[in-house]
Amino acid sequence: MQEPTDLIVVFDLLEDGFQFWFFPAIGLVVFAAGLVTAVSAMKKGMGLLKASVLPSFALLWTALAFVSTYGKYAALKEAYEDGHYETVEGFVEFFKPYPSGTDKKGETGYEVFRVGEHRFAFSARGMKSEYNTPRSKGSPIGPGVYVLIHHVGGRIVHLEAERQAIGYEYGKKLGLKNF
Repeated sequence: MQEPTDLIVVFDLLEDGFQFWFFPAIGLVVFAAGLVTAVSAMKKGMGLLKASVLPSFALLWTALAFVSTYGKYAALKEAYEDGHYETVEGFVEFFKPYPSGTDKKGETGYEVFRVGEHRFAFSARGMKSEYNTPRSKGSPIGPGVYVLIHHVGGRIVHLEAERQAIGYEYGKKLGLKNF
């Protein structure tokens, strides 16, 4: 197999940025609604302690949601920006697709493959900052596809793949022209 010269950036952590603002934002919406409810309840004679339960819970939710999601992203971003990553380039081998049916609640599965001596495994479940799009959702990673990967401890922070491996719909999603 010949190394392709037409690699397309499929994912880059720095370009894509933090993707999970919606998760802590839910808490802010509930907090605002809780404040309105609390003020109304206090006007009707309910005590401050009872009226502040919902806004307090929502504020706690927001803080925990933000710290748990953004903290992981920030650590990965810092490692990538500081150059603490490895680069692997070559053909995808020993590809095992994300198991079908694992999108159901409570089930897990991993897409697994190798590039050279490096093994990668990721799940499409959960909120992760690194690349975790399985082949079944349009990822170009598949058997025999030439890729260039930057990773931090096996977590993919930059992925390039040969143009012909990228499907039309995924190419549109990436904003590719003349695809």
